[in-house]
Amino acid sequence: MKLEAAKTFESRISHISALPNGIIRVEMKNDIQLTPEDLDENMKFYKEILGNKESGLFLLVFAREGSSSKEAREKFASPERAAIKKAEALVISTMSHRIESNFYKNFFDPKHPVRLFDTEEKATKWLLSFEDESKQGNYETSIAYIKHIEDDILRIEVKQNVEINEQGLKENLAIYQKTIPNGGYLISIFSEFNTASPDAKPAFESPNRTGLKKGEAFVVSGLSNRIELEYYIKKTKQMYPTEVFEDEVSALNWIREIRE
Repeated sequence: MKLEAAKTFESRISHISALPNGIIRVEMKNDIQLTPEDLDENMKFYKEILGNKESGLFLLVFAREGSSSKEAREKFASPERAAIKKAEALVISTMSHRIESNFYKNFFDPKHPVRLFDTEEKATKWLLSFEDESKQGNYETSIAYIKHIEDDILRIEVKQNVEINEQGLKENLAIYQKTIPNGGYLISIFSEFNTASPDAKPAFESPNRTGLKKGEAFVVSGLSNRIELEYYIKKTKQMYPTEVFEDEVSALNWIREIRE
């Protein structure tokens, strides 16, 4: 069932709706060449919808035909625009839009959760679940469950049997940047059967991630994970405290000790 919008606006490039469920829906018009000026026009409507709110949930529905300039793509990923987005769902229907959207996620590394969907129903469900969970300090990415357990401490439980990859690490990073923007401490919990793709290591060691970490405790249950992590922390110990544990209680106690 399609919700009736509480407020609607029309810009040169899109129809913008403030939905009763709190989502800002942006439906792109077909066969439009996107410019930086168009984004400025949309931004005015977003701020009017948000009012006194700092940020909101965005649902962007792409048209089948359309293009954008290099300047428009850069502006789309600007910090000013990212700051008003709690989370962003992109609904795409063509391969070209998927490629461009993945480029936006991977190259510009937006500081808010972004996911791609093939239907509005799936996109809306994710946005609303993100909102409900985030109010309780709980988040889910494609590779992990993340809980904000204290002001500057996050618990990251890697999903069972998941392969840790660059995209999943970027999704995690977006949560870190929102929840501990000034840095904090992580408890990362791995199962015995977790593996990592070749692109995971450089993403895991990227300055954007390491710069946020004041300390990190790893909880592992498998020998292979322990060997790999002990090799990793030889490097990270030079930047911030890291340690490997067999249980969460010991990991959390250690985090609290080094924090003091």
